[in-house]
Amino acid sequence: MSDDHPTLPHIELSVGEVLRRARLQYGLDHARISHDLRIRAVYLDALERNAYDELPGKAYVSGFVRAYADYLGLDGEKMVGLLKQQAAVVVTRPVYVFPEAK
Repeated sequence: MSDDHPTLPHIELSVGEVLRRARLQYGLDHARISHDLRIRAVYLDALERNAYDELPGKAYVSGFVRAYADYLGLDGEKMVGLLKQQAAVVVTRPVYVFPEAK
């Protein structure tokens, strides 16, 4: 192991915390981001609190995270990957069950 780079303690932040910190770093509020992204401010707040059950559905979670992260200059794809690791959010297409004709 090289001594060129000191080993830093690993601090794992939640997706929501990363988004919140990035937003605060830019001095932005939910109202502004909501207007720009056309995502309701309550949903942005829920993302930052990792309260995914407050979003309209699992299918929206990854899209909202990607858009929010990209807006804040983060890598949206990496944030979605992190989201899937942390929250075990599996985003799949909905399964439709149709009644069988008798």
